[in-house]
Amino acid sequence: MWNYGDFLYALYDDPPAAHRLLRMVTDVIIETVEELKRAFPGLVCMHCPLIWMPSDVGISISDDVMAVISPRTYAEFGVPYNRAIAEHFGGISIHSCGDISHQIDNLRQIPGLYALNYGTSETPHQAMVEALGGRVLLVVHQGLNKVIELDSPVAFVRDTLTQTPTGVPLFVVANAASPPEWTAIRTLAGRALPT
Repeated sequence: MWNYGDFLYALYDDPPAAHRLLRMVTDVIIETVEELKRAFPGLVCMHCPLIWMPSDVGISISDDVMAVISPRTYAEFGVPYNRAIAEHFGGISIHSCGDISHQIDNLRQIPGLYALNYGTSETPHQAMVEALGGRVLLVVHQGLNKVIELDSPVAFVRDTLTQTPTGVPLFVVANAASPPEWTAIRTLAGRALPT
C-alpha cells in the first residue's frame, strides 16, 4: 500500500495524504469487522496477545507506530483514528511493541481504552501502572526488542507482580516452558489452578 518509511515521512511532508490513508484504513477496519461480526456472531476481535475477551467490549488493534513517533505526531495521526474505532465498537484494546511510555497522555485521550498490551522489557511497567493502573487492563508480556534481564518466566511474573499494586487490573502473559515453572507462576499469582 505504502512503504513504511515513506508513510512516516508523509506524516510531516504530506499530512493530508497521510490523513486520507488513515481515514480509509479506519473505515475498512470498521466495515470489515462489522461484516465479520454479522457472519460470525459472538466473534471476539482480539489478536495480540491471543486471549479471550467478551465479544461486546470492543476490538483489539496493533499500533506499533506509536512507539516511534512523537506525542504531538501521535495526537494528530493516531488518536483520532483509534478514537473513531473505539467509539464505533464501544471500546478498544491496543497492542504496541517498543517503548510507548511517552504516549501516556495520548492514550488517556482514547475513550473506551479498556486494555493495553506492551512488553515490560521495553515499556517501563511502573510508569504505566502509575498513569493508567485502575483505569485500563494492563496486559503485559516480556518484550523481544531489548536484552531480557529476567532469567525465567517465573522471574518475569514475580517482577511484574512486585511492581503492580493489588487492585490494578493486570493480565500477565508468561510463556512457562515446564510444569515446575507453571506451578511457581500459579503460586506467585495466588491461584490454585488445576494442573
